[in-house]
Amino acid sequence: IRLEDHQLFGYDVRDESRNLVQIRLPEGAVEPVDTTQKVGKGKNKDVRSPFFYSESQPYFTTVADFVESLDLPRPTGGCEYLEYGTYVCIAYYVPNENANDAGLANYLLILDQDGTILLHECLEVSVPNVGLGTFFIAQDQLIVVQHKLQLVSYALS
Repeated sequence: IRLEDHQLFGYDVRDESRNLVQIRLPEGAVEPVDTTQKVGKGKNKDVRSPFFYSESQPYFTTVADFVESLDLPRPTGGCEYLEYGTYVCIAYYVPNENANDAGLANYLLILDQDGTILLHECLEVSVPNVGLGTFFIAQDQLIVVQHKLQLVSYALS
């Protein structure tokens, strides 16, 4: 994935062809890319990625305590954290509620500077391990992969 001039470039993985596509931000229009032409300048200077905190790091405990203080299940394994403008964005994992599934559920939490929950959404019901790259921010858009197939964008303005 690469961002340039209000366009996000990446590969469409809905089938095995893995075609290069561009997504125009913020409207989300998807267009194929002519791969015979050079695509972009190869810079991601406007992309903000979250910090990852593993369970063994002190910042993880701080984030986990904060999430739990909101009457949400306590995160486990690791989390991703990013402050952007007046927003706090956290991707975290909790043990799966299904007793027959040893996986983790992955959640996205977005709050304002006053601690008000603006979004709390399950991104994936069951993943085997904690992952990286759950979300990133580009041109005031929080972009997240949901259910392994959907690219979702939330305006942060």
